[in-house]
Order: sequence, then structure tokens, then C-alpha cells
Amino acid sequence: MLLGLVTSKTGELESKDSINRRIDDDAGRYLDLDQLCLSPQCGFASTEEGNLLTEDQQWAKLSRIVEKDYGCGRGNRQSGRDQHGETRR
Repeated sequence: MLLGLVTSKTGELESKDSINRRIDDDAGRYLDLDQLCLSPQCGFASTEEGNLLTEDQQWAKLSRIVEKDYGCGRGNRQSGRDQHGETRR
């Protein structure tokens, strides 16, 4: 399942903790983390004028999504377990 949790509308970079919290509170309760992927909510130029982000802000958001230790079934998280190693419901 693709989760569009990184906004493409503003330049503010989401923290790892806030995204992880949203994953854990929402889709992570129902699906194993290895079934989830993170993405921007939509394109960075979803209107003719584009959105108010610099190119550096766009790259920072994409980098945040692909960071190795981010989670979503990769890195230090284990399938079927939360960030504390507890079995998911």
C-alpha cells in the first residue's frame, strides 16, 4: 500500500518521528510494514504554477522518503513488529 504522507504543497520537511507516528497510528495497525511504501502525496508541480517549494526542498523530501533507516519494511524494522519489537495486532 502506498502512503502519501509527505506533502508536496509546502517546503517544511516532515520529521521522521511524525511520519513514523502516522504510519504506526494508521496503516501500520492493519498491515505489516513490509506491505507499506512511503511517497509524496502527489507531484511537486500539481498545478500550472507549481507549488511553493524550492528544488532543494523537493530533493530533501525525496531523500527523507528513501533514507535507509526510515522503516516501512526496510532497515531496522521487522515485518509484523512495531518499532519496539512488539508483535502487531
